Amino acid sequence: SLINQSIDSNLAHRQVWNLVISLRMADQISSQTTGKFLDTLITRTGKEYPDYSANMVAQIVPTLQDPGDREKVYKKAVAFYGVRPDLQGRLSVALADDLYKQGRTDEALNIYGKVAAGNMRYSQIVLAATEHAADRLTKDSKTELAVKMYTQLFSMLKKPHEDWDYYESTYYQLGSRLVTLLRQDGQQDLATKVSDKITPRQEKKNQ
Repeated sequence: SLINQSIDSNLAHRQVWNLVISLRMADQISSQTTGKFLDTLITRTGKEYPDYSANMVAQIVPTLQDPGDREKVYKKAVAFYGVRPDLQGRLSVALADDLYKQGRTDEALNIYGKVAAGNMRYSQIVLAATEHAADRLTKDSKTELAVKMYTQLFSMLKKPHEDWDYYESTYYQLGSRLVTLLRQDGQQDLATKVSDKITPRQEKKNQ
């Protein structure tokens, strides 16, 4: 009751939400009660303080013991933050990480891929989603699946103008990672071809 009163007086009261996290981690409040707090955090706090809200959601959801409860909250948050691709992408990746940990690999990879493919204009989202996927796949000796994912995404991109921010582009960053993965997978010839594609013309002249 006191926590609810504090939240009502200040939707972004950091100490209160940190208390919710610590209580949940100590298993002193139930998942059901935590779920109610999360509803408030997503629907009410999220309207006025979306960045703060998403950050707290990302911290609290992993404390829920039931995988189904975690999935339900993640999906609700992802739907709520539809107008913020960055926050939606971050929470989608968190959901995919959770699913992958549960052994639901295909579902996780599908989410990683959709997040990346749906946000090609936002390199940070694409790179975060693909990095999370690739890290897990390579640790599980499934580098070929990571290569396949990067190859499919890279084929969707057109080479941008080689201006001052070319090296920060999704095309170059994704291509560079693909080259690294191909080399790790022993596909040296293909790695060389991709490397040649992403190398700027001026750099080729200087070689």
